[in-house]
Amino acid sequence: MTWYSFQQNNSGGRFLIDETVDIYVVVEETTMKKAIKKARSITKNHRAYCKCCGERWSFYEGEIETFDEVPTNLDYSSVLYSLDESRTKIPGPPEKPSSWDRQRSAYTGIRGGSNMQILSLLLEHVDVSRLRIKLPPLINLSDDNVAISSSI
Repeated sequence: MTWYSFQQNNSGGRFLIDETVDIYVVVEETTMKKAIKKARSITKNHRAYCKCCGERWSFYEGEIETFDEVPTNLDYSSVLYSLDESRTKIPGPPEKPSSWDRQRSAYTGIRGGSNMQILSLLLEHVDVSRLRIKLPPLINLSDDNVAISSSI
């Protein structure tokens, strides 16, 4: 049998991930046509997308990667559906996020992050002296940190 890999587009700037779908949905089928039909059925409740990013899933034959054996070296996490209808969630390779990613996640993760926290993080990674913009008067730069002025 052949395995067919359908990659999710992060339409709207996010992936839809749960027990049914992940960044990749990989199905085992006898033909490409059957694999597309099965993938459409699996992803039917996971199709939300935005107009600027485009469709979340692509079912065009030229964009579907095929494997003769169970794919174990995909770039991202996957859900595999075998011909016997069993489902297996496969984690992707361990990521090594940069310090920027780790810090940004801390600010914008599940807890959310204020605009000031995100601006502060951004300014840690930018040479402020080279910026050609004026910062609003409510923001003071001192000791390479951003603070809100108490005189509002």
